[in-house]
Amino acid sequence: MALPLDTLQQDGTDAKDKVRSQGSVDFGNWEFGSVVWSLPPGGRSRCGVVAVKPLPHGCLALLLACRLFDHLVAIERSGKAADGNYYNARKVNIKHLVDPIDDLFLAAQKIPSISSTGIGDGGNELGMGKVKTSVKKYIKNGDVIACDVEADFAVIAGVSNWGGYALACALYLLNTSNIHGHYLRKAIGSTTASSKALVWAQALPSVLKEEKMMKILVQYQVRSGVTGNVGMEVDGLPFHGTHAEMIQELIDVTTT
Repeated sequence: MALPLDTLQQDGTDAKDKVRSQGSVDFGNWEFGSVVWSLPPGGRSRCGVVAVKPLPHGCLALLLACRLFDHLVAIERSGKAADGNYYNARKVNIKHLVDPIDDLFLAAQKIPSISSTGIGDGGNELGMGKVKTSVKKYIKNGDVIACDVEADFAVIAGVSNWGGYALACALYLLNTSNIHGHYLRKAIGSTTASSKALVWAQALPSVLKEEKMMKILVQYQVRSGVTGNVGMEVDGLPFHGTHAEMIQELIDVTTT
């Protein structure tokens, strides 16, 4: 069943209940699925809706304007280059494999209440248009692969996964900090941040969770974008001994 935009926007009912009961959101001929919910402890639930078909730019603007989103995050998502193509680090055009999620970021640029973050490591990722001059100057093949689409905030990491882990840790700290909670409450009400720690901890990365994910990728023959290998590695670096240590270090710093 389809849920009209104006229903989501105007009738005052929580969008979560409507989409959950009706299964998808349909704007004209364009269907949205894969509803993802962010449930901040004690806060109002927010939903994210992932496009499953390419969308006209106008529909994207309407979707964003209905306040289903207030911030967009892209991690290691290939972004559109200046020539309209999408490239991996080896300068291979992978446009046929990439849906134009860039359009969401471009539409959000025109809506003041919606901001965006791009996380990348090679300059070809969505959002890295923020630093495209440096990408073209310092990154191998940067003159071709550099993403042309900007995010409001660009997070550059040695490996994009690490930037994503760090962002998750930062959100945990913000939402479990008594000092930050005091600021958010404008010094009114009781302190509850510490009681949220267990809930927010579920969103933190862990060696076990990432190891399971890597094994699934290996099982389905997903190859490294840098080396082309199938194995327990990310960007040519082994999971055990490199990525696992980075994850554990971040968790230790965050939770102690």
